[in-house]
Amino acid sequence: MEFRIIAAILHSAMLSSAIAGPTVEELTERVAKLEKSVEELAKLRDFLAAETKMKVAVPANSDDAAQEEDEIVINVKVDGGIVVKKDKLTLDGLLELLEERAKRNKDQAVRIRGDAAVEYQRIVEVIDVCQKAGLWKTSFATRRALARDPRHGECEDKLVAEAVLDPTLNSEFFSKTKTRRRPWIVEHSDGSLEDATDGEVDADDLLLVERTANCSSTHQGEHALDFCDAGKSGDGLKLEFWGGFPAYTGVLTVRVDAKHQFTCEFKAEYPSSPTPLRWVVRKKAMKLKDAIGEPGSRLRGWISVEFYEIDETSGRVKSYKIEGYFKPVILNAPDAAPEKDE
Repeated sequence: MEFRIIAAILHSAMLSSAIAGPTVEELTERVAKLEKSVEELAKLRDFLAAETKMKVAVPANSDDAAQEEDEIVINVKVDGGIVVKKDKLTLDGLLELLEERAKRNKDQAVRIRGDAAVEYQRIVEVIDVCQKAGLWKTSFATRRALARDPRHGECEDKLVAEAVLDPTLNSEFFSKTKTRRRPWIVEHSDGSLEDATDGEVDADDLLLVERTANCSSTHQGEHALDFCDAGKSGDGLKLEFWGGFPAYTGVLTVRVDAKHQFTCEFKAEYPSSPTPLRWVVRKKAMKLKDAIGEPGSRLRGWISVEFYEIDETSGRVKSYKIEGYFKPVILNAPDAAPEKDE
């Protein structure tokens, strides 16, 4: 595709030159602009090629499973800072780390997690470093926050429940890596993309992100929740299940304490909801295949939450359910205390 674009640009330039009879200076300027365009398209080509080479990992034994658990998570902060676990790195430092890991495992998995407000050029620079190190098994994760509608009340959860540790818990979803476009990107039948939030398709809209949840939700019509974010702060853990956007804007937040007791909170927005709503959790259960580890480790589990949605004006009550498997990489919670530079 990129070569057809380049050819079209060159053909257009030659055609306009024949008609307008440009001067040498104008031709020189056009050539410079064409070179810049070709350079940018070449970068896009390399990026798409890297995405195409992304492999599906299916652990065949315990060693393979250990490699999946040792996934490298690269956090790209709003200010462009790069953090791997607790280490703040330069691009050169990141390259050195990735090259060392590539020597031990050419199929080393890398996950790039960029804040939604980070400059895309910084993400491109990190992608380039991954390619230089010879690592192609790369996935991406960003999300856009869902603001609470001020008309709606809080979600009430008075149920006492504990997440059960079950090492025998298993799902095909745990052993496969699948990706998709961000939830707010609509892909039409002709292959064109549309950003449902602002109508403009940016370069980062081409990124594929890893599916970290395989859950279904019946809220506002049955749909999938493909993403689960996990943030650790102290001894606690916060999970957020989302992904139905733009058609479905519900988010389930689960907080787990040091004793594995957990509480649930659901929130949602409606395009046109004139009356205030509130939610009440009526039933819940959760199983964890793994003990909650440190940031950088993966957590695999299953959850089922049933809740009521109550219309405060009419008194109407509807019942909904969210259920399925999840496998996020645990990160430091956004509200965790900032780490001190060593």
